[in-house]
Amino acid sequence: MSAISSDELAEILCRLPVDSVLRFRCVSKCWRALIDTPNFAKLHLKHSPKTNSNFWLLLSETEFFGYKKHCFYSLHFDSLNSRVVTPKELTKPLSSSESDTMILGSCNGLLLISNTVNDLALWNPSTGKYKKLPVLSVVVRENGYVTFGFGYDVANVDYKVVRIMQFLGTEKGSFFSSDVKVYSLKSNSWNGVEEFPYLLRYKEEPGKSLNGVLHWIVSIEMKIPLQRLIVSFDLETEKCRIVPHPPYSDENFSVKLEVLGGCLCTYHSYWGDFFIDDWEHMDRCLDYMDVWVMKEGVKESWTKIASIKRPANHIGSPMVPLTYSNSGEEILVELDNKRFLWTNINKGDTKIVDTQFGTLRALLDFNSYVYLGSLVQLGSSEGTSYLKKQFSQDERGQRKTLKKRGDDFLSKGFKLKL
Repeated sequence: MSAISSDELAEILCRLPVDSVLRFRCVSKCWRALIDTPNFAKLHLKHSPKTNSNFWLLLSETEFFGYKKHCFYSLHFDSLNSRVVTPKELTKPLSSSESDTMILGSCNGLLLISNTVNDLALWNPSTGKYKKLPVLSVVVRENGYVTFGFGYDVANVDYKVVRIMQFLGTEKGSFFSSDVKVYSLKSNSWNGVEEFPYLLRYKEEPGKSLNGVLHWIVSIEMKIPLQRLIVSFDLETEKCRIVPHPPYSDENFSVKLEVLGGCLCTYHSYWGDFFIDDWEHMDRCLDYMDVWVMKEGVKESWTKIASIKRPANHIGSPMVPLTYSNSGEEILVELDNKRFLWTNINKGDTKIVDTQFGTLRALLDFNSYVYLGSLVQLGSSEGTSYLKKQFSQDERGQRKTLKKRGDDFLSKGFKLKL
């Protein structure tokens, strides 16, 4: 058999899951040099969305009855076909005993994470590498808050973070003011942009990234009821505009954004009566959720793809649509911040997937985020890489084993000519 070229090898490896590719770095110096190039990372990223073998869920644990470990866990997409899943704990790159690490955005396998508004980092959970952002010191006033967004500027080949700081007006006639800063990974610096003339409806919701554009639910006027408009922020031009929204009913409901199957998605949660929970807190009961997607970027293309009822025996905490199944016939929904729900778009059938964290089953609350396993690099990075952690304890034996596997593979007629 003829020798395999480096281009052919790259075409083979780029179709593998990211964890397999990382293991193959130890086959030889030539393989490691090939896999570590930015061009291979781009090629791997290009092929990843074509299969679901590189899609993962990251679970960000929230406090439960004083339990404050606040870990990150990962779940491979294919594992969600089981009735009960056990997430794998990840090592967090930012550690703080005083604050919880939050996920503020996801793009091409990179996550924007934060302990505080002044402590930000970009993290690739697949490789374990991260990069702290330059400190943009800010003191949030009592009547102010900060929201972030993270995405990829295709035209300028650059990852960007947007920080929007808003202050509600305290003087007569004043509404609110905004201060917007944009971080560029390419220049590793922050720059100010024009004022953001919209009031963010959900200060805890980061911007949703799609095709180089970030999206938020906003209002222009501070009057009751507040408007539920969609604003987009173009990462290339750093300009914003209003995006047409789907039809809204007059019923009592909330509107939030997600990205579903490469389309902008809104999900409308309809709430019923108030009730008193087991801890004597007053809450509202979620009746059902409508899921809309914008398929072609125009108002007429908004389509309601599902109406999901609250499962029986569930109090009715928020539901969040996350992603489609491999067949495209089901939607995965985060349910009650504790478990997942598969719902069939056409038939309406549902299947609950429970979660198990070690000895604690379906007890810890979490927020979940879909991310793509990737090899995207961050330039000068900090922290310990995935590979260093993998081989630190038994480096010689593990590398020898992987090299032997590589030799077996090459002995079957393949000869590298790199």
